Amino acid sequence: DTAGPFLGATTLPDGSKEHAEILDHAKRGDATSQYNLGVRYANGTNGFPKDTSKAAKWYERAARQGDEFAQFNLALLLETGDGVTQDTPRATEWYLKCLAQNGQSAPQAAFSLGIICRRGADLPATDTEEFLRKSHGF
Repeated sequence: DTAGPFLGATTLPDGSKEHAEILDHAKRGDATSQYNLGVRYANGTNGFPKDTSKAAKWYERAARQGDEFAQFNLALLLETGDGVTQDTPRATEWYLKCLAQNGQSAPQAAFSLGIICRRGADLPATDTEEFLRKSHGF
């Protein structure tokens, strides 16, 4: 299900055991746990304080392992500058990585890339053609 403006995340009941487990799994490198921890920090849910800076750090760990939802959410934070320094070129890179997976978050990534282009940011022609092709299902 969707929690706040950030894509996906399962809901765990509040409680120290669940918190300890997700933190433990995330620290040991589990991408799904890292992503879910990012969502909890981004939205301030499940007993975690709202802290988009921490969310970005956990998203990036999961994104580097190929988690498409983490790639999208990290790109969104970078694009808006929420909790991190605004960095449209890095946001674009993460949106493109997310889009390349052609998964559930690809349409949102394509839309976000379109908005970035509309604002006047340049993308390499091959990247632009690729995200337009994928966003239209060609």
